[in-house]
Amino acid sequence: MPNITYSPLHFNDRLLISLVGPCFGRIKITSLLIPERIENGTEDSVILDCIYTLDENDDNKLVVKWFLDNDPEPIYQWIPEYESRQPSKRLQGRINMNFAVSANSRFTKYRAINIIRPSTDISGTYSCHVMSLTSEDSKEKKMIVYGMFCH
Repeated sequence: MPNITYSPLHFNDRLLISLVGPCFGRIKITSLLIPERIENGTEDSVILDCIYTLDENDDNKLVVKWFLDNDPEPIYQWIPEYESRQPSKRLQGRINMNFAVSANSRFTKYRAINIIRPSTDISGTYSCHVMSLTSEDSKEKKMIVYGMFCH
């Protein structure tokens, strides 16, 4: 009979898969719509949209968070259950709080953010995190707001 040994890492990977396996994939970000490049001063606003699907089990305790670069504080957070939307101090006054993707859908209505007057200071990697009690997903994409150089 062969002698089989499991390293702690191998065992933990298997355990982790079995613990999260049944819940994995309920929330799925299908598309992250973020423009790659914007010329500074040419747009009144820019929309960053995080399109996702979710199971009916995931609609309780749903939270959508947007992050910029490696900042641990979200630049925007939406909790549908409490009808709570919160921009960060970093972009306060620059996020259009009247913007809604769709007025009809309770769980996707405020998933996107509309940034007013995009300028070079908001260039970076944006990530959208969608989570519930049973699952989560995240995606990221870089947006560059560039200035034209005059010689």
